[in-house]
Amino acid sequence: MSSPKVSTIAIEGVLDGTKADQVRQTLNAAINEGADILLFNCEQLTFMDSSGLGLLVHALKMVRAAKRKMMLCSLNKQVSTLFQLTEMYQVFQVYEDLADFEEQVLNRDA
Repeated sequence: MSSPKVSTIAIEGVLDGTKADQVRQTLNAAINEGADILLFNCEQLTFMDSSGLGLLVHALKMVRAAKRKMMLCSLNKQVSTLFQLTEMYQVFQVYEDLADFEEQVLNRDA
């Protein structure tokens, strides 16, 4: 079985409502390029507010509508706390870091 095609989207700085168009464009491009999995790498993300969280939920809906998967990795403490408080860990597949994602998702059949 071949590995799924992964498109990694790096989120940097602050994720809030001002980044909506940028995230949508990047997401649409990744879907149109045939990615099976869209991985949001949050290693360089410094802060997320409720608008940013809403943006991720909207992104997840877009990805599911395209019959693809969306995952996140490398959440910092602030974002992790936000995910815990809003129970987003039940909604999103989140991995500790990129290596954890690769081990659990890409090497399952290896």
